Parts: sequence; structure tokens; C-alpha cells
Amino acid sequence: MKKKQKKKKRGRPRKKKHAGGRPTVITKSVLQKLESVFSIGGSDREACIYADIAMSTLYNYQIAKPEFVERKRDLKEKPILKARQEVVKGLSGNPEFSLKYLERKKKREFGKSLALTGAGGKDLVPEEKKKAIKTRLKDLLK
Repeated sequence: MKKKQKKKKRGRPRKKKHAGGRPTVITKSVLQKLESVFSIGGSDREACIYADIAMSTLYNYQIAKPEFVERKRDLKEKPILKARQEVVKGLSGNPEFSLKYLERKKKREFGKSLALTGAGGKDLVPEEKKKAIKTRLKDLLK
């Protein structure tokens, strides 16, 4: 016996069904606006205001696209890197600035210490002043 072959229907192709739900607000232009704010160190709130979207929209997008969170973190670091470059450029030919930089970056080596003892372990602050400072502090803390 021969099997019956189904006849193929000819005619117009069927339309693809819509996935449903509301279309996303996050378009390419919105993403560009968000990224431009993040690249100058802006906050999430500032970026949402500039892109004219709700904070919840951004957070929902981040849940759906976790790779965007990493991109956002990277973009927020850009101004810090640029500032570092400018600081390093400013070091050449400026010894005072170089010393300030070292005082902050290498505190143990170049920092200004508040040692209360001088050479040979001698007290720089007399005992009477120490007592007066202690009593003032106690009064302030009451």
C-alpha cells in the first residue's frame, strides 16, 4: 500500500508571531546616552535622567544583561584613569608637586609624621601640656 502524501498548502507564508509584551525602552540611542554619562563618572541616577528613563528600567536591563553591569563599571573608571595620567604628566619639571604625590602615595617613606619625640627620644611636648590636652579632651567628650 502506498502512503498518502499530504499536500502542501501554497499561498502566503505565515507571519511570525510577536513574542508579546511591551517593546523595550532601551534602544541603541538610550544605551549611548547611558554610556556617555557613565564614561564621565556619572551616577546611575544622572544617567537615567539624561537618557530619560526610569531607574527601574536601568536595573531591569542590568538583570537581563549582566554583561552591561561590567561595561558600566569599566566606563565609570575612565575619569580616574585620565586623572592619573594627568597627575603623572604633571610630575615632570615640578618637584613640589612630585613631593606631594610621594607624600600621599608612600606615606611611610615620605609622609609628614606627627612624632612627639625628637632626636634621641626627647619629648617635644612638655608633660604639663600633655595633661592640659588630656583634660580638654575629656571635657569635650563629656
